[in-house]
Amino acid sequence: MSLTQAELEERKQGIFATDAAPVLGLSKYSSPVRVWMEKCGDPMPEERSEAAQEALRMGNIMQPVVARLYEDKYETRLKDLEGVTIWSKEHPFMGSHFDYVTPDNKTLVEIKNFHPMRLKEFGEDGSPDVPMDCLVQCVHEAIVFGVTRVDLAVLFGGQSFRVYPITIDPDIASMVVQREEQFWKQVIERVAPPPIDPEETRRLWPSDTGRVMVAPANVMKDAKDLVTLRSQIKAAEELEKKLITNIQTAMKDATMLTAPNGEAIATWKRSSDGRRVDSDALKKAGLYEEYSKPVEGSRRFLLKL
Repeated sequence: MSLTQAELEERKQGIFATDAAPVLGLSKYSSPVRVWMEKCGDPMPEERSEAAQEALRMGNIMQPVVARLYEDKYETRLKDLEGVTIWSKEHPFMGSHFDYVTPDNKTLVEIKNFHPMRLKEFGEDGSPDVPMDCLVQCVHEAIVFGVTRVDLAVLFGGQSFRVYPITIDPDIASMVVQREEQFWKQVIERVAPPPIDPEETRRLWPSDTGRVMVAPANVMKDAKDLVTLRSQIKAAEELEKKLITNIQTAMKDATMLTAPNGEAIATWKRSSDGRRVDSDALKKAGLYEEYSKPVEGSRRFLLKL
């Protein structure tokens, strides 16, 4: 489903189904901090690869096709819920958009178009065995819509179509509500969740105040562990350089290195010639300021141990 700009703005007012997995720390593609910053109106820059953009586009294109496969499988006709937004009356911070629902309004049908590599994460057709990110999304939708069943209809690689009927477990539903309620309280109070990587720490604290902080015992241990780790990484990098040098010395001007059975071991090819901007020449010509733009500074982390 492709969301309109109005729907994207609306999503800032609460937690939606696709937020559920990141909020619970179950997403490979997002995190609690990223969702928190989005809801607080300061989203982190999202750089989707061409492959990710194409996957999103194909998902939108394939949605009605997968719905048709479901209809044919169960000899029914689904009600299209695109453009419908529902907010939970019991949990006002929970909202959702939906794909389809069965004619009796008792079963939601969530459509997915996945790469075939994800097939190993799922059970057999007709089983409820789905990965946690899909499960909590379905649970969230069911809570908001007020049903106890969601059919997850998935097309893998354009070839394998499977349906996973999910009956909502009350204990899992209660856990999802509790975790999302805690998260939404953090949004309201502007208290960030724990970051999971340095990019998130830089976004949460982009500037320093000049304050000197005395390290608690656990942070002191982390700093010492980091010194040890960096020493090990440096040793591994030196070994890597040595091994690459040995292999390249043996290859000389050869393009490919193979095993005795013909299996490729390595290639060493020259890339195509390219071009780069000569900033010194631009400065001499008085054009550097005109053809450059200021970039905001960022905090630099230096270990002093």
